[in-house]
Amino acid sequence: MATPFADRVRFLNQILGISFSAMARRCDYARSASWWWRVAVGLYVGPPKLEEFGDIARALWVSEEALRRMVVEEWFGVSKQALA
Repeated sequence: MATPFADRVRFLNQILGISFSAMARRCDYARSASWWWRVAVGLYVGPPKLEEFGDIARALWVSEEALRRMVVEEWFGVSKQALA
């Protein structure tokens, strides 16, 4: 199963060096540093709530539309092709 959301979190953390605490700050604490860490290491967490999408998108440096696509693919198994 594809994990575009978790892949993005790992990219920001491991390649760009952005800490999980910084991700939590950047999303105005819509999600905690421990939630971001759990995503990165592959532990199950629930998807972001719709009202958090703007904040979460900002933390991931993506548009809300890109975030929506990542969420539906990762948590609900809907592929990019099905969304096209």
